Amino acid sequence: DADLVKEIQRSMEYYRSLTKEEVHFKTILLMGNKFKDPGNVKFITDNFTYEVKVLKTLNNLKLSDKINPDFLNENLSNLSVALGLAVQGLGLGRININLLPPEQIKAAEISKKKPYAIVTLGCLALLLVTQYCGLHIQINHLRDSYNYHQNVLLNIKELEKKYKSAETLAQANKSALDLVSTIDSSRFFWMEVLDKLLSLIPSNMAITSINSSWISADALQTKGTEKQTAKPDFFQAKKAGVPAKQSSSKKLLLMGIKGESREPSMGFIEENILKPIQRLTLFDQRVPAFKNVEIVPGSCRQVDRKNGWEGCISFEIRWIVKSQDEIQSETQSLIPGTVTQAIKS
Repeated sequence: DADLVKEIQRSMEYYRSLTKEEVHFKTILLMGNKFKDPGNVKFITDNFTYEVKVLKTLNNLKLSDKINPDFLNENLSNLSVALGLAVQGLGLGRININLLPPEQIKAAEISKKKPYAIVTLGCLALLLVTQYCGLHIQINHLRDSYNYHQNVLLNIKELEKKYKSAETLAQANKSALDLVSTIDSSRFFWMEVLDKLLSLIPSNMAITSINSSWISADALQTKGTEKQTAKPDFFQAKKAGVPAKQSSSKKLLLMGIKGESREPSMGFIEENILKPIQRLTLFDQRVPAFKNVEIVPGSCRQVDRKNGWEGCISFEIRWIVKSQDEIQSETQSLIPGTVTQAIKS
C-alpha cells in the first residue's frame, strides 16, 4: 500500500512538471478491483489531503440496448483504461498531457510517419531514375548527332579534296581542251565530212586513203610565191593581180584523198570527183565548205591491178577547209544589201 501511495504521488509530481501553469489537485478518483475493499480506500484517504472518491457511475453516457447497465456498473472500475482511450479518441478529454516518456512518444510518431517517409523516398528515387533515363537518352541522342555530323563533315572534306583534284586536273588539261575546241565547234565535223565524201564516189572508183594535217598560212604563201606557173595551183590565189599578203601564224586544215578510177580519163575524174568536192556543203551551210580544191600535179598515172581492174588510173585531190569566219562571211554576202569585208587567207 505504501508503494501505491508513492506511485500516486510520483504521477502527480510528473503531471505538474509537464504543465506550464500552476496545478491544484482537489479530488482523487479511484478505479480498479483493489478499491472495492473499503480499507484500501480509507488508506488512500488517510495519506492524502484531497477528496478521495471511488468511480461507481458514469454521467453523460448513453448505453446501447445490447449492454446490461448493472453489469457495466459492477465492472466499471475495471474499465479505466478503455474509458480513457474512448474519451481521448472522441476528443472530449479536458487534459491533453501525455504521461508517456518523450522517447516513446517520438518513437511512436516516427513509426506513424515511417510509411509516408518510405513512399516519399520511393517517389524521390523514381524521379531520380526517370531523370537519369531521360538524361541518358538525351546524351545518346546528342552523341549520335555528333557522330552523324562528324561523318557529314568528313564526307564534305572528301568531296572538297575530290573537287580540288578535279579542278587541278581540269586546269592541267585546259590547254589541250582549248586546242580541241579550236579545231571545230561541231562535234560531228569529221563524221559529216567522211559521210559526204563517200557518198560522192561513183561505183567505178575506189578511195584508197584519206588524210588531213594542219599547215601554216605563212608556209602556204611562201610556196605560192615560189611557184611561177601559168596555171594557178593549190598554193596560189585564184584571182590574178592580188598582191601577196603579210605573213600570218594562222593554222589551216589541209585535207586530201587518194583513189583509183576504172575510167582512165581526167575529164571523168574532174566531173565526178573534183567538181562535187568544190560544191560540197556541210550540215545546214549554204556555201561550199572547202576552198583551193585541185588535183595534185603528177598524181595521175596508169596502174595495173591483178584483181581485174585493168587500165585504171590513180589520182590525188587536196583542198583546204574553210574557217568559220569565212563560212559566215560568204553566207552574209548572199543576203541582198549586205557588204562583207575581204577574207584574209
